[in-house]
Amino acid sequence: MFACSFDVTLQRSEDGGEKGIPKVKVKVINSQTTEDIVIDPFEFMKAYSLIKDEMSRLSMAIDNEREYEFKEHNDPLNALFDNTFQLGTVTLFPEYMLYGLATAPDETQQDIKNISAPYNNVGKLEVIWVPLEGADAEEDPDYMPEIEEIEELIGQSWTYKVKIMQAIALPLITDMCYIQYNFNGELFTTETVEQGSSNPEFTYECVHHVESVTQEFLDYLSMPFEVDIFCSPDVKLPKAKVGTSNPVVVQSIKSGVPGGSSGGSSGGGGGGGSEGSELEQLKKQVNDLTVENTDLKQKLEKAHAQIAELGGGSKLKDGLESAKIMDAELNA
Repeated sequence: MFACSFDVTLQRSEDGGEKGIPKVKVKVINSQTTEDIVIDPFEFMKAYSLIKDEMSRLSMAIDNEREYEFKEHNDPLNALFDNTFQLGTVTLFPEYMLYGLATAPDETQQDIKNISAPYNNVGKLEVIWVPLEGADAEEDPDYMPEIEEIEELIGQSWTYKVKIMQAIALPLITDMCYIQYNFNGELFTTETVEQGSSNPEFTYECVHHVESVTQEFLDYLSMPFEVDIFCSPDVKLPKAKVGTSNPVVVQSIKSGVPGGSSGGSSGGGGGGGSEGSELEQLKKQVNDLTVENTDLKQKLEKAHAQIAELGGGSKLKDGLESAKIMDAELNA
């Protein structure tokens, strides 16, 4: 039986800074699997409109004794839950690469932080940086440049290979997943993997080469940077279709009662088997969507108003702490 619940949450700003103003998002929770995703408000509204339109078409088809079936991509579970979203972020500290060091064995697996409140750990990402002698050099586990002072690097070349191996113990089974990061002003993206796994493997390698190191680049490596994880959940649709061929759905719409039961019926007639158990609450869920949609609009307006008040800079000393406080208020 399909069921989703919704809430307003906050997402860290893309600049990754502590003072970044968070963004308002809608959290969609699949009650069957307890998995959740975070989508933009307009994506929620689009899915809600699709489902509402499909219900109108289905009702008209029943009234006119015509056949009609929900398009597969408009199935409530697909429309609301099958979306690509940013799951989390890994913060890397590359300062050790100023000294020609490789990633330490005990630091190859880094925590993935949830992109939305409460910003908890949602898995690990295996990332390894290895120094190379040059842009075309082969990987040598014994190679390590001799660097006593990082200022010696200015005017010299700098080369590292990054290897993104695997995301580990993600909180959902992913249908597709990819990694994206910005290094020294350039955006890099792994291939999109489709493995149906909560431990997707990437085997991504990329050589980053700087022909002539500048003080600006030294400053860049002295600061942390982020690696973002994007994915979409592996959605399994129920066997029973939403349409006029399903007697439970038809009776639910005709009677206005979930499951198609009329108040005085006690026979439990045909169509009440597994298909009924999966779709008995379809009409109720659409009605619940309407109620939750109104509630979410009110929460979104309140969240945007609070963010606007915090936008002055002097009031927003710690973006992450502010986001946590705001999220607590919203969920209360």
